[in-house]
Amino acid sequence: MHEPSPPEERRPFWRLPPRAIAVVLAVEVGALALVAALATTPTPAEIGLAGFLTLLAVVHTELATGIEAGPPPGRGTSYFDLSSVWRSRRRCCSRRCSRPA
Repeated sequence: MHEPSPPEERRPFWRLPPRAIAVVLAVEVGALALVAALATTPTPAEIGLAGFLTLLAVVHTELATGIEAGPPPGRGTSYFDLSSVWRSRRRCCSRRCSRPA
C-alpha cells in the first residue's frame, strides 16, 4: 500500500536555505549525468546474470514470507519467531519515540 506523502512542513529538506537545496540538486543531477554518460549496453551474459539474481531474490522473498507469517494453524508450537532478530534491545535515541525500551 502506498502511503501519502507528508505535508511539506514536515519535510526538512525544503526548509534548507535555497543555496543548500541548489547544491544538493546539482549533485543529484551530476550523478545522473555521469551514470548516463558512462552507461554501456549490457551483454547477453550480464542480462542473464541480472535475470538469475532477480529470480533468486523473488524465490528468497517468497520463502521468507512464509517463515515470517507465523505458525501454520494446527501445527503446535514449533515455530521460530524471526522478527525478534530485527528488534533492538537498547533505548531509542529520541524522547519522542514511542517504541518500548
